[in-house]
Amino acid sequence: MKGFGRKTLLYITRAYDPKDEVEIPSSLQKTIHFKQLRWHDFYRFLDGSGEEDALVEEVKSFMREQGMASSYHFSVADLAALSGMLRASDILVETLGGEVRGRLQKLAGRRPKRESAGLQKIRDWGGYFLYASLFETGAMECYLGYALDEPDGYPKAQVGVYADSSDGKSEAAAVMKKLLLREGWNAENLDGPTGTEGAPEAWREKSLASVLSKDDHVGAVQRFFVESLDQLAEELMASKKEHPDLPWNGE
Repeated sequence: MKGFGRKTLLYITRAYDPKDEVEIPSSLQKTIHFKQLRWHDFYRFLDGSGEEDALVEEVKSFMREQGMASSYHFSVADLAALSGMLRASDILVETLGGEVRGRLQKLAGRRPKRESAGLQKIRDWGGYFLYASLFETGAMECYLGYALDEPDGYPKAQVGVYADSSDGKSEAAAVMKKLLLREGWNAENLDGPTGTEGAPEAWREKSLASVLSKDDHVGAVQRFFVESLDQLAEELMASKKEHPDLPWNGE
């Protein structure tokens, strides 16, 4: 844009992604000032403007939904979560180990994939899970673990199965339809054409708030996992008899 003596090139990112100004083309350096900002910088600017504007509020709402806004204040809940991280890690390992891991391994005929450890992994997946393939091709998988990003703030224990390719998709959907006849199971994308993007999935879940009245919280969650895996195993066994030609894993 000619006629402007001062120009600035803004590099705006969601995550921290530093750039060396030396790498910016020299032709730009002479006339253009380079500055890096993150989206939450803009959110803070808009939030602190003090003006009531419907458009600004709409933009801020969108930024919050897309993870572009960050708060620079610790809440009491934040501090409690930080102080409880080590204890929470012990709970995850305890409830997903032992008999639960053994049942999942028996179901799939191989060791489950390592759970998504690390804060970035947990954030990306919205939880902490174990995975095991039920097909040799990896087209049908079982997962179990914890959905942590829940609207009511209470994590949920989950067990589910999904098919992410056309191989065996219809047979997987048939298994899931049978699971729907059992108590507490939910499902989606069971009747779509083979080529549709939505993968058939069935799952069972339990809010951890529901086990607080129990004497043994860990035991209650483990029983939920084992009970759900046993129900899934029964339906898989019937499907293996009906479709022995498919590349099943496990018994």
